[in-house]
Amino acid sequence: MRRRRHWLLLAAVSVALAAHALPVGAELVNLEARPHLDVNSTHFADSSLVDFSRHLSPSSASGGILSVDRDGHFCTPDGTRVRFWGINVAKDAVFQSHASIEAMADLFARAGFNLVRLHHIDDVGGLLPRERAGLPQRIDPDKLDAVDYWVAALGERGIWVYLDLLDYRTFWEEEGVANGSLLGRGAKPYAVFSDRLIELQVQYARQLLVEHTNPYTGLSYAEDPTVALVELCDENGLLASEDEWRRIMPPYRRELIQRWNGWLQDKYGTTEQLVSAWRSSGCPQPLAGFESLAAGTVSLPGVALSAPMSAGRRADARRFAARVHREYFQHMCQVLRGMGVQVPISAVTDFEYPADLFAVASELDFVASNYYFAHPLFKPDRPSEVLAYFESGNPLVARGPDTARRRLCGPRVAGKPLVIREWNVCWPSPYRAEGLLQTARCAAEQDVDGMILFSYGCQQDSGKLSYFDLSADPARWGLAGLAGEMFRTANIKHDSTVCVVFSEADLWHSGDGTLVDEVYDLAAGAQVVNWLPGCPPVAVDRVYLRPDARERKAEILAQITSGNRPQVIDHLPGQIPAPRLYERFGFISGQESGTDSAKADSELGILSVGSGQLDGTLAWCSLDGAAVESAQAWILKHVGRCRNTGQRSRRHFVKAGSSIYALLEDGIAPVLTGGRRTQQPLSVVVAGQDVLTIYQSGGVWELVRDGGEWFFYSDVPGVRLEIPALPQRVDVTTFTELEQETRLVTQPLTYPPEALVVRVCAARSED
Repeated sequence: MRRRRHWLLLAAVSVALAAHALPVGAELVNLEARPHLDVNSTHFADSSLVDFSRHLSPSSASGGILSVDRDGHFCTPDGTRVRFWGINVAKDAVFQSHASIEAMADLFARAGFNLVRLHHIDDVGGLLPRERAGLPQRIDPDKLDAVDYWVAALGERGIWVYLDLLDYRTFWEEEGVANGSLLGRGAKPYAVFSDRLIELQVQYARQLLVEHTNPYTGLSYAEDPTVALVELCDENGLLASEDEWRRIMPPYRRELIQRWNGWLQDKYGTTEQLVSAWRSSGCPQPLAGFESLAAGTVSLPGVALSAPMSAGRRADARRFAARVHREYFQHMCQVLRGMGVQVPISAVTDFEYPADLFAVASELDFVASNYYFAHPLFKPDRPSEVLAYFESGNPLVARGPDTARRRLCGPRVAGKPLVIREWNVCWPSPYRAEGLLQTARCAAEQDVDGMILFSYGCQQDSGKLSYFDLSADPARWGLAGLAGEMFRTANIKHDSTVCVVFSEADLWHSGDGTLVDEVYDLAAGAQVVNWLPGCPPVAVDRVYLRPDARERKAEILAQITSGNRPQVIDHLPGQIPAPRLYERFGFISGQESGTDSAKADSELGILSVGSGQLDGTLAWCSLDGAAVESAQAWILKHVGRCRNTGQRSRRHFVKAGSSIYALLEDGIAPVLTGGRRTQQPLSVVVAGQDVLTIYQSGGVWELVRDGGEWFFYSDVPGVRLEIPALPQRVDVTTFTELEQETRLVTQPLTYPPEALVVRVCAARSED
């Protein structure tokens, strides 16, 4: 039998926002609503006992159109900053009954989400079915009714909406699109350069945002302040498919080559000057015999395999791609603004390319990106018995490009809001809970403007764990409300800010992966932001210069700084400082030792285990704005290692200290949380004080303190527990679906099998 090792990770976040402080005595737990936390007993399980909707108000999503302030953050018309904790509802999940939409809107409000992204609504099963292709009114009115109802229901609860324009749309020949049905979902990358495809995108945007009036609000989406953000395209563009340019089909290849040659002629004028420029980048014969600028036959990289590849050709191709993207963004924004769309606009191209980041930051209002840890791999050559491959490594000790620090800092640009509009720590990773909490903490530390989880499945036929759907997963959904409380109310100011500086040449010579390289590990102890050509000056104490910027150090520093003299970091990672500790949030985790185990964190802080063995993840968060020593309202949540019944996998191979597993059986409901009663207690300590003794291993349980009242839930009926801060004799009120009953009990108390939640307080009488 393997030894078990307990290890801890401290993660804390301080808050100083009085607007989010909760007066003691305010109702944290809405007992009238009877919170349901068991994912196996209800499809729409609550994230927490705590009703986080106190942060929302019906007026918050209708108080005026959002904009971007001079500091690069979202704000309301009166200048109040807005940070988004959001959830994606995608594809079929959008098109539900009004009753389901109402239930989801209530659920999201109680979980504290203030933004919902409606994603993948433009495919053939959504707003744009095949049978309406070529009709003057392209949008299906029945499907549009569901979107209308979402916008109205969310707005009534103080929740903003993020709308996508181009996600999964299929363009058809009936719309005048050559080979339209062969272009694939979203027509990638054709949609950013084909005049006809852009014309159809404008038509759709006009019909959706301006010409249509939502019958439930009386407003168009362009007029409705509930619609906070608009995205032009989803993971599209030329650089996102740079290695696939040779597969661009006719007639679009000819159109793109002509545009490329026209751009080269504007830049170089003659073939001789082009040859001279590309030869200087280290290629003695930069053009093939068939290539001539005068004839318009210079090939894009990879299109003609006989054309020599050079650094000059590659850099110019990226310049060209960025120019194409900028022109697309400029045109779409000009048209949308002319229609009356006032909200911040973004687009998602390839968020690992500096050239693409530059194009977005230059033309659009905010930057949008993704982060997935342990994203499943669906290799086409996998054996028939393998459903997918997945990484089982722990995100708390992970290194390399797929860490929260690198993925959340790489797309940050000075003066622009950043929204991580899709993120998840995917099932079947056993470390989903730790990853979710760590990512939320990192986002708070880096002052990210929006975090939108992907996704919540509203369909009634789910009920088991799946790769991205959070709805049935206590390890992710069960911590979403707590993580959102920490993120949305955080007001963290690092002592140090590092600016990663790109010159123009650095943009074009930097390829895929540059924005997730090791420089962003500096986020371990500092806020990290990129400075790109055209960004405003920034006040930072340290800078890291990319290679070409380093060659022009004095000139670049004069452009980026506003009078101060920052320290220039020359080497990595030796100058990474130790992380700071904060006072309002912490989590710890217990796991088995072995190949995938983590070493114990050397710093013990807010949260610890006094006795017993922790078998899962435990998180604590202040709810009244106070630091841990004085908080009178807080939440303590435990989730075990959750699995589907019958879930089965095998180790595939070990890579850089992390194991890759093959998923063989995805299993069925019910979800297993590993909860069981024990003879030996687990003692939980917060800031040196014993707060709970519980005779349970694994499983899901939650303890909420609200002044002198304590609320508790467990998915293990009959478990014993004791709250040391209370006297031996306590009043316990048991809340079931329809009834409540108060009894005088001597601690340790036993959690009643029929309870949805119990309220515990000092005994008021002996009767």
